[in-house]
Amino acid sequence: MLQRLRRRLPRARTAASRPSHPLPPCSPWYKPSSVQIWWWALLPLTIGLAWTASCEPPPRNIDAIQDELHRLYKERKLLLGKQREIEMTLAAMKAKQRQLEATLDELKKAAPERRPLSSRDAYGDGPIVVIRGIAYALEYEIGVGGGSVVHLAVESAAASTATHDQPRVAIKVLPKSEAESVLDAQRELQVQATIARLGGHPNIVASLGSAADDTSLYIATEYVDGGDLFGFIVRHGCVAPPTAATLVRELVAALAFLHAHGIVHGDVKPENVLLTSARHVKLADFGCALVPGAPTTQGTLARTTAYCPPELLLGGTCTPAADMWAVGCILYILLSGIHPFDPFGRCTPGEIESNIVSRDVAFDVGAARTIPPALQALLAQLLHRDATQRPSAAQVLARLQ
Repeated sequence: MLQRLRRRLPRARTAASRPSHPLPPCSPWYKPSSVQIWWWALLPLTIGLAWTASCEPPPRNIDAIQDELHRLYKERKLLLGKQREIEMTLAAMKAKQRQLEATLDELKKAAPERRPLSSRDAYGDGPIVVIRGIAYALEYEIGVGGGSVVHLAVESAAASTATHDQPRVAIKVLPKSEAESVLDAQRELQVQATIARLGGHPNIVASLGSAADDTSLYIATEYVDGGDLFGFIVRHGCVAPPTAATLVRELVAALAFLHAHGIVHGDVKPENVLLTSARHVKLADFGCALVPGAPTTQGTLARTTAYCPPELLLGGTCTPAADMWAVGCILYILLSGIHPFDPFGRCTPGEIESNIVSRDVAFDVGAARTIPPALQALLAQLLHRDATQRPSAAQVLARLQ
């Protein structure tokens, strides 16, 4: 009896200890079947075939890739064309720069030698001009244009002890033999008198009086020692948007003051925008200004074609919007380094006039990426061919604050 129990006990214990649920392959009780053995043997081959099939794109993916390659090819051709255009522009600008440098060298050679202010002889040979009871000794020329010559001058009483710290003035000399020069001088004196009566403006050159003799008219103004905006652009080219916005903001501040009192400058251009040594703007030259109640002819206003708005070129009247058009041209040049209607600097006045009347202004792709959208929108409004659509000086000043 006991032997029977002993023979049965291991079997019962073995059967009782074997779990009734499916066994994992790691279990000592697990015995795979032949089907399972074949399944495990074919598993790597199945995975490899699935991976190979996944690497082959379906036909529709191939079409999409081909379309993308075709698009990239066309974009590359477009960019290469833009690159050639930019290279041509740069070559033209370099040629223009060399031409300007050569012209500047010729002017320097032709100009009289500048003698230091500390030299007593610097004033011995020059004429003496008395303006408002103050005798000024003229030194060398510092500007020429529009039939006038601008001289640097100091008080003659201080000539023997003059130094570079001595206050200096600029005196514009206009010959009486030219009727247009006389009209410009009268108009400028009237505008300067109006500005002085209104208390002046920090961004407008201050007038110090006038005088006349048998041959010439003399207009004395404060001396601005930083040159003009034209020379600044020649030296620096395009500038950063914040710098351009600062310069234009001060220019627009001067125009807002003038327009608020009914005065139109009429000839806003880089040559008439002076800069101090601290790079602050001083608006100058009111020979083409339009003053309320003063007789004038439209032919003398906005004579510089490159900064003349379409309405004046088509025979319209000069309004404050004409000044704002010129501001738009200056802002465009400061931001891009080129004139909006003469990008290569080779157009004749007639071609520039035609471009102003018929062409819309737009930046190229490279310049547009570096100019804030707000300034691009402002430029589009300032250079709108419809004068009624241009913002006023006060509106532009508020936007640039």
